[in-house]
Amino acid sequence: MSQDRTDRDLLLIAAAAMGWDTTHPHNAARMQLARPCEALHVRRLVDGQLVTVNTAWHPINNTAEALELSAHFRLSTGFENRFKRFGECAYASYRSGWHRGIPCTDVKLVSVRESISPEVALCRAIVGAVVAQYEAGQC
Repeated sequence: MSQDRTDRDLLLIAAAAMGWDTTHPHNAARMQLARPCEALHVRRLVDGQLVTVNTAWHPINNTAEALELSAHFRLSTGFENRFKRFGECAYASYRSGWHRGIPCTDVKLVSVRESISPEVALCRAIVGAVVAQYEAGQC
């Protein structure tokens, strides 16, 4: 996950990984506000029609939405404190491919110390893992 991506970029990729549509006009309008709103109006296709899933989807700031992503993509999540250099970290591990018939796992770590809260660190780790999986073609 590139460090120069905005939260909005990560949300758009995570929504694509879920197979959701993000073309609702509210999404562009929200970014034109004096204080841009990153949350997305996400929709999915049901019987040939776009149906709203959420009008303010933001799993980086919403633990419940992040945990839904985690469950959908079968991520292992939690907190780890064995990395002395970083202190306590939130993690999300995901299958990153195969090597000689054995599944390989990768992990996204986010420092709790560098986040607003442990919950936000966990949300960022989950979204980061989903983005990495999607970009690797694993979703």
